[in-house]
Amino acid sequence: MSLGRCLGLVVAVAAAALVAVPLSNLRVGPRWQRVMFNQVVLSSRKPQELKPSEVPVVTIWYGKPPVWEYVLMQATAEANRLFVLTDVPEMIDRGSAGNIVFVDARKMIKASDAFFAGGATPENNGTYYWKMGFKEPYETWNSRRFWVLYEFMKLYDLDVVFFSDSDVAVLANVTETFWAQYKDCDSAIGFEGTGPSKDQPQTFSSLLWTGWAGSGYLRRRVLKDWLDFDYSMYKKEHLPILFYKSKRKPYVCDMSLWYLFAVATNNFPDAWPEVQAMNAGELPKVPRNWTLCNTINETSGRSHFDHKQGFNYYKFSLNSSGTATYFNRVLNQTVQLLSLHFQGQTKSWAPRVVAKYLPGLKVWPGNPATTSTSTRAPSPVPSPVPSPVSPVRWTGREVPVVTIWYGKPPVWEYVLMQATAEANRLFVLTDVPEMIDRGSAGNIVFVDARQMINASDAFFAGKATPENNGTYYWKMGFKEPYETWNSRRFWVLYEFMKLYDLDVVFFSDSDVAVLANVTETFWAQYKDCDSAIGFEGTGPSKDQPQTFSSLLWTGWAGSGYLRRRVLKDWLDFDYSMYKKEHLPILFYKSKRKPYVCDMSLWYLFAVATNNFPDAWPEVQAMNAGELPKVPRNWTLCNTINETSGRSHFDHKQGFNYYRFSLNSSGTATYFNRVRNQTVQLLSLHFQGQTKSWAPRVVAKYLPGLKAWPG
Repeated sequence: MSLGRCLGLVVAVAAAALVAVPLSNLRVGPRWQRVMFNQVVLSSRKPQELKPSEVPVVTIWYGKPPVWEYVLMQATAEANRLFVLTDVPEMIDRGSAGNIVFVDARKMIKASDAFFAGGATPENNGTYYWKMGFKEPYETWNSRRFWVLYEFMKLYDLDVVFFSDSDVAVLANVTETFWAQYKDCDSAIGFEGTGPSKDQPQTFSSLLWTGWAGSGYLRRRVLKDWLDFDYSMYKKEHLPILFYKSKRKPYVCDMSLWYLFAVATNNFPDAWPEVQAMNAGELPKVPRNWTLCNTINETSGRSHFDHKQGFNYYKFSLNSSGTATYFNRVLNQTVQLLSLHFQGQTKSWAPRVVAKYLPGLKVWPGNPATTSTSTRAPSPVPSPVPSPVSPVRWTGREVPVVTIWYGKPPVWEYVLMQATAEANRLFVLTDVPEMIDRGSAGNIVFVDARQMINASDAFFAGKATPENNGTYYWKMGFKEPYETWNSRRFWVLYEFMKLYDLDVVFFSDSDVAVLANVTETFWAQYKDCDSAIGFEGTGPSKDQPQTFSSLLWTGWAGSGYLRRRVLKDWLDFDYSMYKKEHLPILFYKSKRKPYVCDMSLWYLFAVATNNFPDAWPEVQAMNAGELPKVPRNWTLCNTINETSGRSHFDHKQGFNYYRFSLNSSGTATYFNRVRNQTVQLLSLHFQGQTKSWAPRVVAKYLPGLKAWPG
């Protein structure tokens, strides 16, 4: 582990400065910590301290709600955390009531003013929402809700929520249902079946086009792609498709766009020939084929969410425990309804229908404080950090490279930066004023990381403090403080990804030249991985996995694809490993160099997420305690596998490999004698004392690099 490898630490607070606000109002770092900054305590808590695996329900209400809406809110909140995004001052001022939290959505609504302006303006570049729904302006608001929802999820860094129409009573615990039925879906909404048995998929030519997200699990990254798709559908080259839909009620609405999005993401492959036959233009491209599951499938035999007045179904029943059922005559069995949709003129029926469930609901609007039945104590919702402007315009598929540099860089670091930037967008998170002031140079963007570093001050304080609740990072590396900075880089990286709402980045050590186009490599080799880092093999052929007892414990993320949701779980895991019940495991590792460092924690995280199942017996045999629980089993692929026969990233001075070659196109290769074949290196790692070799080694690639700093 090299000195320079560790020196690469920088933090990026991104171009938006944090504003001093009251104690509980600002969220910056991990959820457990509070940090003193400019004499203001910055609290990073998510709304109502959401648990890592918890899926909240979110609904949106515009204008003063009628009685039935309050009834449905509390029915939903019996088994769930419910966030009501609203513009009603009285609700906003109240803050919360039991499991119900009222959130000020006024700025969230304004964020989409340009697109919903009703005409071409300089702000929307001539592309705007057309009112083509059956009932306007209601259909416009139905579409706009998802723009508001995305602002909420982005501001509070939520990966997945259950979105509920305001006329829905959610009876099920949506968190339990998610992990039991929908965890493998990218999102899950309602696709109405056709035919007598409702078991046939919709056809494009039918003009039904219903994808109902009013009782659905929405992941933020999918919602972002939907917003881009929604916007693109109103460009002149795609508008004819919407004009085609306007032949049938409800004409064009949010459900139409969700169905078209499902077609574009290959969830209805049979629809493509009909799209082409229509001869009205192509659908906008979506960068990823998301798997959209069906929440309202009545033919699966499983419980499902209600989309059409399920309380009118045959033999409907609702008991006092909130369990709703009906008898499905096609399947000849009783099926549970996880929600009730009071569609159309039946909204006012809500108090009467749910009376068997919560008889006190009908009086709730008059005195909500005394009739709320939830036993959970309310807590305030922090105001979000102002959303920064993205540093550059992104393409949907692009994966940027991010590196971190702390302190003034030497010449070789500039060389590696520009070598990486030949084929990639490179963000350098730094605390160096000269670099920050420069802003950018070609494909290189310098980002002010000083506040991003400050966000983790409490955990890296080196001692127990009130701010870290007695849990703090222990320096147990071979070369300190460099190993401490190596671990801290990932805390800084998470702040950057959160501020700029990035789903995946390629993280590069500061002593790495990334030769490959990491976006193309990601989509070709790693798109199905939750993240991808380097796991060193053992044995003469490097084809044996590491063992726990070997104390090798290396998971090298210095040339790896990191998704933000995985990185967030790693931060929680890293923090938990320094609690007294888990520290003995780290003391056990301190027997072998490089002792305890970021690579040790990445390996243990891989064990905890079941990527090394053979290690579990050894963990238990060590008798030094259990590893912290990780809420999800992430699939971590290997970026440095030398035995796969594929190209791979370099982790150990690949320029010293047998028959190494680097041509002027930036293609590096070596001859793998074990496999008897030539293999491409996608990067070069100038580890240890070889950092100063960088200008000479890459001279064949970019001979002008060595003069760039001047």
